[in-house]
Amino acid sequence: MRMSRSIATSVLVLCAFAVLAFVAAPPAAAKLDEKEWKAAEGELKRALATNPPDYSALASAVKGVAADQSKRAVDLLLKIGAGLDNAEVFDAVRESLQGMHEKEALDYMIDSADASDWRIRVILCDALSKVEGDGATKAIVGRLQKDKVGYVISAAAKSLGKRRDKASAQIAMPALIEKLAELEKSKDVTWIDVKQALTDITGEDFATSSEWRDFWKARGGDFDPAADRGSKEESSTVVREDEAPKFFKEKIISKRIMFVIDTSGSMEEQDPAVGDSPGGKRIERVKSELIRVVKELKSDVQFNIVAYSHQIKFWKDPKKAGLQKATPEGKADAIKFVSALKADGATHTDEALVKAFESIEINTIVLLSDGAPTKYNAQTNQMEPNPPEKILEQVKGLNRLRGVKIHTFCFKVFEKMGGAEPLLDFMKRLAEENGGKMTLI
Repeated sequence: MRMSRSIATSVLVLCAFAVLAFVAAPPAAAKLDEKEWKAAEGELKRALATNPPDYSALASAVKGVAADQSKRAVDLLLKIGAGLDNAEVFDAVRESLQGMHEKEALDYMIDSADASDWRIRVILCDALSKVEGDGATKAIVGRLQKDKVGYVISAAAKSLGKRRDKASAQIAMPALIEKLAELEKSKDVTWIDVKQALTDITGEDFATSSEWRDFWKARGGDFDPAADRGSKEESSTVVREDEAPKFFKEKIISKRIMFVIDTSGSMEEQDPAVGDSPGGKRIERVKSELIRVVKELKSDVQFNIVAYSHQIKFWKDPKKAGLQKATPEGKADAIKFVSALKADGATHTDEALVKAFESIEINTIVLLSDGAPTKYNAQTNQMEPNPPEKILEQVKGLNRLRGVKIHTFCFKVFEKMGGAEPLLDFMKRLAEENGGKMTLI
């Protein structure tokens, strides 16, 4: 599946060249003449034409295209960034767009901030965070205020949080405060990101939009982040007990959750009683906890469940059905699915995460595992360790535009087991690199 998807996206990106081929003459501000442009374009084509695409060569070719500093260069970079879920290539696209300095390219980026493709809007929100001037700030604020896609709203908030000059703050802060007030009703992931943006700019942390309004009313006119910013770096996300479900006592602040649960053979292990935990067979502990959480989900939550070993099982196919509303009927059906889960087989964490990301609606993944990732080696006909770095890079590519928060859970008994260190390191990094938190059960 992954191979065919890479080929398909490569074909889509190659279609961009057909459009660009009709350009009769280079743009007025282009830095490359037609011969140089064709050479840079050719490098991209060759990298995309390999099977699978040569991502390292493609990342290098992206920088060659960016040297043109033109509308046509921006257009092509945006298509590549939106179409290929490879972290190395996307980093090259991001760096190239953020490095644009010619007026034609910058004006085109600002004008394209309301493009019809939400992926383009996300990329440009990020790229414009490095562009000076009120035009860029207003374009990002426009996405914050008008967009209906949560990924774009979060991207706009994060971008504004990076613009810590006085002029940008004067435009961004009122818009962020009003968006916070709007999102306080649901307190979803976008609420967290907007709240963090306010802290990023001011170095302050207030619980509600009304407190932020009072702060800005008193300080806003003269506030300069360079001189007046406080010392706080993290915003608090305090919610009432009834506002967020808890998974093994950890609050999950999200309305669109994918639970990804390890059901490999090691989940049959018995854990000893520790503190207020009764211990017991891991698979049964997890099933009991997940059933409890599902029962308590509020009606405004949407969710799904992926269970994995060497096989992937899902309550509802994430690609076809996405997330399901937490209705009484839906919850009863999900509980039936969880109750039937059994522990067996290996730990194909990478395949489970790929499956989870097939749901375009999610903004949070809750991943529980008790073992280091494994993969099947067709040459030896055996299971072997799956390098964590490979999975982390894969997730970075899948999550490059969406900012899905990944919270990881594993069993506390592994803290005292030297052989489990790779698992704990992997789970900790997976959470930290994707805006989440690792919890030891």
